[in-house]
Amino acid sequence: MAEPQDAPSASQLAGEQAIRDRTEVERARALEAVPDDAEPEFTARMSDAITRQWEATLEQRLADYREALRRHEQEIQAAKEAALESEKIRKEEEVRAQAAIDTAAKFRELLQLPSGKETDESSTGKVIEMAQGRSTVGPITAWMPTERKAKDLGGAKLTLENGELNMDDQVKGKIADEDLSDAVWVAATQALLDWARRLGRPEGEVSGLAILNSTMLNHPEYAEYTPRNACNAILLLPPTALAAVRDVDSAFRLIPLHPSQWPGTVLHDNDDRYYIDFCLGFGISPAPGAWGLVADALADLLRRSGLGVVVKWVDDFLFLTIPLQHMATTNQQLLSRSRSINPTPVHVKGALFFADQQGNSFSDDGRGQYKNLTNTTNPTSPITSLAAIDIITSPLGIPWKAAKDKDFAPIQKYVGFNLNIPARTVSLPESKRLRYLANVNDWLTRAKHTPHQAEELLGRLEHSSFVHTTGRKRLAYLRMFLRLAASSPRHIPRFPPRQLSSDIEWWQSALQSPDTARSFHKDQAITDLQLYTDASGDWGIGVTLDSSQLSLPFWQGAIDQGRGIVWAELLAFEIGLRVAIEVGVQDTTLIIHTDNEAVIASVQSGFMRNEQAMVVLQRIRQLEARYNLELKPIYIPSLQNPADPPSRGFYTTHHRLPIPPLDPSTIAYFSTILPNHDND
Repeated sequence: MAEPQDAPSASQLAGEQAIRDRTEVERARALEAVPDDAEPEFTARMSDAITRQWEATLEQRLADYREALRRHEQEIQAAKEAALESEKIRKEEEVRAQAAIDTAAKFRELLQLPSGKETDESSTGKVIEMAQGRSTVGPITAWMPTERKAKDLGGAKLTLENGELNMDDQVKGKIADEDLSDAVWVAATQALLDWARRLGRPEGEVSGLAILNSTMLNHPEYAEYTPRNACNAILLLPPTALAAVRDVDSAFRLIPLHPSQWPGTVLHDNDDRYYIDFCLGFGISPAPGAWGLVADALADLLRRSGLGVVVKWVDDFLFLTIPLQHMATTNQQLLSRSRSINPTPVHVKGALFFADQQGNSFSDDGRGQYKNLTNTTNPTSPITSLAAIDIITSPLGIPWKAAKDKDFAPIQKYVGFNLNIPARTVSLPESKRLRYLANVNDWLTRAKHTPHQAEELLGRLEHSSFVHTTGRKRLAYLRMFLRLAASSPRHIPRFPPRQLSSDIEWWQSALQSPDTARSFHKDQAITDLQLYTDASGDWGIGVTLDSSQLSLPFWQGAIDQGRGIVWAELLAFEIGLRVAIEVGVQDTTLIIHTDNEAVIASVQSGFMRNEQAMVVLQRIRQLEARYNLELKPIYIPSLQNPADPPSRGFYTTHHRLPIPPLDPSTIAYFSTILPNHDND
């Protein structure tokens, strides 16, 4: 018994009806060609033959159309799966990369000398100290900490040597983040376990602690943050605003562990002494979330205490102030903004987020206001200072790390970017740009690469893509390499996808410019021209811009040899983009409506499994870069898509769109191109 077939969709029925209508028109024209003065018997035979021929043609066209729809659905499903997998890998890589960066920074801090001292080759690092517990006899079920510091066990110190953790007496005082490999990042989060091994704990106890540590360290819950949060905060204020950066000293160590958690942080030496780390440790998965509750409360208190706009990332705070002359106007604008923000927050991975009526997320509820905390009377003087901040936070016991304080200035470095407030631009610090460029150059000198090398490069290029925004679409093949290498040993080099080299060369060119800065003053600008695109396998491409339409028929056989319906839909999207560019759109986020989910997924991820479609996607990326556009594809059901009729050869309006300049390689696919049309 045959399996029941799904009922055809309304879109499919409409498509089949269009084929029937078109075939009927062609059959009628063929019948009109039969001579009226011929013998009746001949006329009847001719009419019958023509009718049978066009009935067979109709059946074949319907079969081809249904097969194309089936392949289309398969391609959409494959594209969805690829996009979901790519997005999953991207998010995992972002979390892992940020965790690695934070761990490296904390570990470097651990190994540096106290501030104010010179460092040289013989400089020694800090001693890791823990609270010492009381020696006990019998089974251990709980440990009570004392205030006495642990003795210096043989003068040993945790150091870096040949890229690995070691216990030693001497360590260089300066260590760059880039000196810390993935192995060291992992080892740093397991410092307690490493120390336990070196203290000679029995293997059974070490193994048990290893299992406990691995449980505690898996999947750290770091708050999601992008530098766009800082840029959006700056855009709330006039160009005369200033920014300062402060870092909470050992933020996690301010949070005590509940006694029920102490057994997970115990060390036992050979003299039957137990050591308990009874505060949050860096690398323990609940730490960012637990500290985040305190940090969110602190930021909110600061905003309500007259600092207006405050941005934070874990323990790094960005303070923004304004001149006295702009205080009243700015407060009024902040108040107006707050009315559109939902006061109920959403807690996500150690941070609070607030949504406005348009669905945009913010790191605050908008209720903050500015006060003249410096009591200045000069209209051009700032109304906030570091000393004024201390007056608010000192009673709360917040220890700012003075060595990392960066006083109020128009240009400030924050979370790895230079933020230029007057110019509204963001750029990479020069030292970071040169390191990233060296990393890219090194990649291009090798034919094979390890997963670790790919992860390191991906993390740096993802960071750079906030400045070089079109580079976000130049990471798909690098992610593909990591996905393909996931099942291989991490130390074994592999050949990357052949298409990756052109992406890396693009990044090499982008990072070679020392003065690249991206304007973010239009980051929140969105352009919706009511631009719709569509494609059909039995006709061609349709584009609708407001009330004007464009219909381009394919040559027979255009959809063949790897060029499926998804290729056609993506080509329609490209032509729609070119239409927008022709009417002057640039330097904005552009909305383009499409009824193809595979197109949406590929435009967002920068990757399409189909090679022919990937060629189209690469042209779209080039247009994005050339005209400084961020594309935002929006899904619309086929039956509601105004571009659906012109994609089937039917106009629903008398207004026609001119054909935009096309890439020369695409012209051959169309049977109608206006004469004397200039194409680039």
